[in-house]
Amino acid sequence: MKKLGLILGFILFLPGAFALNVSVENPEPVIAGSSAFFRISLFNDGPPGWFSLSVLGTKASWVTLETPAVYLPGGATKTVKVWVSPPVDAYPASYVFRVIVSGAGEREEARVNLIVKQLSAASLSVVNLSCDTCEPGSLLKAVLELKNTGSRALRDLKVSASFLGRTVQREVKTLEPGGSARISVSFEIPERYPPGTEVLEARAVGEEILANASAKIRIPEVKNIAIEKRTDEGLFSLSVTLKARNLGNVRSEAVVSDRVPEAWYTFFVGPEPFSKNGLYRWKKVLAPGESFEVNYSVVYWPLVLGTVAVIVLILVYLYGFRPVSIKKRTLRKAKVSEGSEFTVVLEIKNGHREAEAVVVRDFVPSMFEVVGGFETKKPVVRKTSEGAKLVWRLGKLNPGEERVLSYKVRCRIGIIGSVKLPPASVSCRVSGKRVLKRSGRTSIRGADE
Repeated sequence: MKKLGLILGFILFLPGAFALNVSVENPEPVIAGSSAFFRISLFNDGPPGWFSLSVLGTKASWVTLETPAVYLPGGATKTVKVWVSPPVDAYPASYVFRVIVSGAGEREEARVNLIVKQLSAASLSVVNLSCDTCEPGSLLKAVLELKNTGSRALRDLKVSASFLGRTVQREVKTLEPGGSARISVSFEIPERYPPGTEVLEARAVGEEILANASAKIRIPEVKNIAIEKRTDEGLFSLSVTLKARNLGNVRSEAVVSDRVPEAWYTFFVGPEPFSKNGLYRWKKVLAPGESFEVNYSVVYWPLVLGTVAVIVLILVYLYGFRPVSIKKRTLRKAKVSEGSEFTVVLEIKNGHREAEAVVVRDFVPSMFEVVGGFETKKPVVRKTSEGAKLVWRLGKLNPGEERVLSYKVRCRIGIIGSVKLPPASVSCRVSGKRVLKRSGRTSIRGADE
């Protein structure tokens, strides 16, 4: 009895004494051309060890194991995925696969049934792409080919293609057995679309989904910083605007630079620049579509001061040293008609020097007549066929002295539109030189316009 107990104990502790349990689940029916998977559940009720897995059958080439071997500690459970991918032309049927798990002298087997279905006898593929690496802002053109691989005609088919959230659809009215149709589609890739890999997806639909197709499109990383410089030159200043814009599809550092006069009269607006030997640089990281700008101005103070001085001298000369001047204006209603009267005023102003032999002359056209109104000095009136000449002899004018002369006229006829009165003039002698100045012309508006 003692010898028998030792023998049984030795057998129980042999390395091959495993208690392995294997179970599988049948996968859902799969469409030819797509994939399905099922799980192998392993439970080791014995000592730890390695186990190998294999799947056998007439279509074993369709099978992909998650792993060909697993290590299971005692009392542990492990699940292994198995993918099955029947090709597009797979015959619709039920296929049996044998799952075999073995390790350390122990072997367990289970069976799996896979049902393969065909949606219809058609295939769809992407046969041509204008680019498989397409930059943002470009146009992606694709050609799809739909084939009828069955024995009956396909009618009223709809082929749709989707890319970057946009879908286009085309119709194929009839597709005979063995026939094919090519469909062209195009998609605009937005400016600054982020880099990555996108998928062009296509589908053909009749009474049911017939076929699918897809293609991967790579959108590359584009770094494109555009620099724009705008210069506005004034008479006394220079204004420069530097603008950087990120036209790419990734965040990028923008660097703008310019040579700027290093002087106290240079002013900057915007980010703080970095300068070296007169070369100024500005840096900023920009998101796609983002921009920034800097501005600097140079004011040429020496030229400004010199110009201001010249202007002051000119103004002093014009308004402080100019000789005698004359202005002519009218005191009237807004509009005049036949028989209306209005007053003409002449304003004479002397310059900074004494004026001698001052004579003021004016002319009244024949459509008007002088009716008096000489409130200051009365002129000498000499009538002609063209009108009346008025002459005032004022003699001497002191520096800065002003005189105001006036007279009243009456309209002999109605005025249509407006009439400009002739300019008045003043003549004199200043420092021995003869001076003659004329006034501007004033307008009379008729009541009949």
